[in-house]
Amino acid sequence: MATAKSVKDVSPHEFVKAYSAHLKRSGKIELPLWTDIVKTGTFKELAPYDPDWYYVRAASMARKIYIRGGLGVGAFRRIYGGSKRNGSRPPHFCKSSGSVARHILQQLQNVNIIDIDPKGGRRITSSGQRDLDQVAGRIVPQDYMLRRFWSQLSNVFDVKCFLLSCISMISYQCLRGDKIVTKKLLSSKTVFNCPGTGARSSANFAPSRKLLQSFLKGLFGLLTFAGPQFVF
Repeated sequence: MATAKSVKDVSPHEFVKAYSAHLKRSGKIELPLWTDIVKTGTFKELAPYDPDWYYVRAASMARKIYIRGGLGVGAFRRIYGGSKRNGSRPPHFCKSSGSVARHILQQLQNVNIIDIDPKGGRRITSSGQRDLDQVAGRIVPQDYMLRRFWSQLSNVFDVKCFLLSCISMISYQCLRGDKIVTKKLLSSKTVFNCPGTGARSSANFAPSRKLLQSFLKGLFGLLTFAGPQFVF
């Protein structure tokens, strides 16, 4: 099974979920008494519904410092800000709570995950980077999961046989002169997209029936000959 080498190799959502569970399981971060009643910003109406929101926010902040150091309380207030509803007036952007971000940064600094950057903000420590990479190493990368999904899908449903059957059906109907299929293929006007320019141009494109039938016949013969060796 493929494993990730760093935090950048895994999905942010999966890493934050795994690292928040790791912080809760380790017991190094102490939850304050106001976690169930505090709002994360003045633009919020209620406190978070998730009882473990403090660990999730701490994991997210640790990942952001890992990816891009030099972040402080002011930067996290802008990152986790949102739109404030003003009733009938237009909504405006509002920053999140600074005390919550400051408290989480102090907690992460006490467990030696982050440290104060001399240039400003916070930076990840060597032990914190090793801790985050270990958690990321237990997460399977996305590309491996996609390859595994497509391999399982090909075992359940043979995509190659399905493609060959579709091509054979279209070719048979075109060779027979079926009007339902050839009516769309032998259109009198086709719209072309010019790549890179975004322009669209129309042109009369009416290939002959014999040309289209010979092309589909050759394509069907090629796929029939190379079907067993065809690999996606």
